[in-house]
Amino acid sequence: MEASAEELAVQVSGQEEEEVARVKFNDGSPISFAPILNGCWTLAGGHGVISEPRILETMELYAAHGLTTFDTADIYGPSEAILGKFRQQWENRKRNQSGGDGHHQMQDLQVCVLLLTNLGR
Repeated sequence: MEASAEELAVQVSGQEEEEVARVKFNDGSPISFAPILNGCWTLAGGHGVISEPRILETMELYAAHGLTTFDTADIYGPSEAILGKFRQQWENRKRNQSGGDGHHQMQDLQVCVLLLTNLGR
C-alpha cells in the first residue's frame, strides 16, 4: 500500500533533517544530483488513479528532503506536464525564500528526460 504525503511527512518529521549527499559524474563535470532519482513512470497511466494535488505534494516532500532529481520520458503520459507544474511551484518558492534568513537554501531540481524514438523506421 502506498503511503500518503501526510504519512511520509510524519515518518520523516521526527528525524533530524540532513542534507542528502550529492553525487557527480566521474568525468570532472560540475553537475551534481541526488543519489536517488524520483521516477515518474507511474504517472503513465495503468497504475491506478492519478491525483495531481497529491502527486505535487509528494514531489514537494521528496525535494524538501534533498531528493531533487526526477526522471521522466515522453511516453510517461502526463508526467512531463505535472513535473513542469511542480518545477514552477518549486522555483516560485525558491524565489520567495531568497532574501530571508538563509536558514534553508532550497536546492535546484534536476530533470532527466528520455526521448524514445522509433528506431525501427
